[in-house]
Amino acid sequence: MSISVYKQMSDPRYMQDEKTGRFTSSGLPVVARKPISVKLPPEIDDVVRSMPNRAEFLREVITKAVLEREQQ
Repeated sequence: MSISVYKQMSDPRYMQDEKTGRFTSSGLPVVARKPISVKLPPEIDDVVRSMPNRAEFLREVITKAVLEREQQ
């Protein structure tokens, strides 16, 4: 039985199989290197922070809002 060992590259979106040398996707989304930070009203902040996948949720709603604004 052959076991492949993967090592993460400097770009976290890709991993390299040490046995074959082939690169594969790590499954992470393509995102900018620098995060954007915003302060929210306390009641909204509480709701967002309680979400299990808040980063994914925020990416989705921000992306949707930007695309809708571009269509206007």
